Amino acid sequence: MKKTFILILIWLPLSIEARDETESLNQILNATVTLGGIHEDRLEQQLKTWSGVNTLDGVAAVYERWLKPRGGIDKLACSFIAEHLQVPPDQIAVFLRDRAELNAEDPLALDKYMYFMEDYGDVPLVPRYFASKLDDKRRLTKKVIPADHDQIGSTARVCDAARLNLDRWLSKRGLIKDDEPGNANSALFDGDRDQNIHDIKPVLIKAGIMEAPKPPEEKPSAPSTTASVPEANRIQSPQTVKDKATKAPTIQSEAASQDHSWMLWLLAVFASLGSVYWLIRKPLK
Repeated sequence: MKKTFILILIWLPLSIEARDETESLNQILNATVTLGGIHEDRLEQQLKTWSGVNTLDGVAAVYERWLKPRGGIDKLACSFIAEHLQVPPDQIAVFLRDRAELNAEDPLALDKYMYFMEDYGDVPLVPRYFASKLDDKRRLTKKVIPADHDQIGSTARVCDAARLNLDRWLSKRGLIKDDEPGNANSALFDGDRDQNIHDIKPVLIKAGIMEAPKPPEEKPSAPSTTASVPEANRIQSPQTVKDKATKAPTIQSEAASQDHSWMLWLLAVFASLGSVYWLIRKPLK
């Protein structure tokens, strides 16, 4: 409860200040904008005494008024005031990016905030934000033109608006020319626009606006299920081991039996020779 109360105390003066900036801006515009046009000299004098030119609350007041449908002259006045804002460009770019994200569910509002961000293209986050929308296929209006309207073309999408913003950003800096792939503002249908988006991505990667896609990770190959010859000799089934265990003693016993028979035969031969020799040497009576 105490924490909530503290947050209310902090938010209250900020909201009052923001409301004050909006009200003072409306007074300035009412005094300097008429049906005949904008009195730029009077408007410039009024801005010198308006505290909103130095605050983000003033920035918010300008762009909120700009988005309200009050006519082309009113929008021109807001554009004039935006050029005289004294807030650092990077702060204004962050403000517009955040407002774009807050309105991301509304493609038309998102498109308008991207249009506002073009004036702050020197801030790196601006072209990067445009590039992040190159895969957003949502239409900029709820009404989708049928594909068979060959003479009209397809309704533009968020990705198409982002590409156009990037085309202008790259062209302004000499990073792309009118006859190079990716720079084709006259594309009317989704297929051609998708090709242009595909073609512009390498240009953005080279300019440092996008990161190159990472190559797919190679999956480790599965170990071979076929054992090598030495390994096959070592890997034996229990039945094979059992068979060897029963066969080995049989072979050894047969060899031992053969050796024993040979010795008996040799002893018999020697015994016979000894008997013959004894008979020969025995004297006759």
